[in-house]
Amino acid sequence: MGNSAVDLQALLKQLQDSFHKDRLTLEALEPRLQANQLKEQAHRILGAARIIQANRLIDACEQLESACQSNAPPSTLALEQQQVVAAMTALEQALTPYLGQDSDSSAGAQRR
Repeated sequence: MGNSAVDLQALLKQLQDSFHKDRLTLEALEPRLQANQLKEQAHRILGAARIIQANRLIDACEQLESACQSNAPPSTLALEQQQVVAAMTALEQALTPYLGQDSDSSAGAQRR
C-alpha cells in the first residue's frame, strides 16, 4: 500500500466494512445463551480497536470480555454488549466523513 489518498480511503473503507460486519455479528448474539461467543467476538473486535487506538471501543471490549469471563448475569452481558455496539457505531460514523459517503444510504444500500 502506497501513500496515496486513494490507498488510505480504501483502507478506511475496508476498516469500516469490517467493523460493520463485526457489529452485526455481535448484535445478533444472545447474552443468555451465547456468552462464550460474545467473549470471542469482543476479543476479535478488541484486536482491531487496539491497532487503530480506538480507546472507547477498547474499554468497552475489555469490559465485555471481563463480564463474560466472570460469568456475569445475562443482564450485565447485554449492557456491556450494547456498550460495544454503541462504540462501534460511533466509530463507523466517525469514519464516514473520510470516505465521502453517507453510511445510511450508500453503504447500507450496498449491503442489502
